[in-house]
Amino acid sequence: MVTIGQQNYPKLKLGNTNYMFSRYGCLSAVIIMGYDFLFGKTATPVQIVPQLSYDANGMLLWPSLKVLGLELKEQAWHVGYLPKDMIEKWWKNQNVCCAFEINYGVHFVWQIGGWYPILGYKLFDPWTNKTSYSRYYKITGCRIFGKI
Repeated sequence: MVTIGQQNYPKLKLGNTNYMFSRYGCLSAVIIMGYDFLFGKTATPVQIVPQLSYDANGMLLWPSLKVLGLELKEQAWHVGYLPKDMIEKWWKNQNVCCAFEINYGVHFVWQIGGWYPILGYKLFDPWTNKTSYSRYYKITGCRIFGKI
């Protein structure tokens, strides 16, 4: 499993915006790690971020994932809770990944493991560059993305 720490790319901008990957690229990092996982490739943010599109606020435009052979499959955004039923529905599908929304979209982390009693889902956080569990975050939604 390839992991990406966003702070390792301090000069990379998100598209044509002034937003930096190192500060605002958590969702893009999750997408790139998912791409690597789903296609068995090793890509870097420097290779992938310029191919994606972002709005003026640095928000990823989901249709731009098509260039990577990916698409948004389902989402539960700003719901204020962990959408466990939706996650479990997709979890065994080897063609998708899940980005967990933290604090109503302030941050995103990548689901890398199933449910563990008391701890929750195993996650990788591109900001801290560490593995953790969902119980330590305020999960408010998720985005399921995968192969077209």
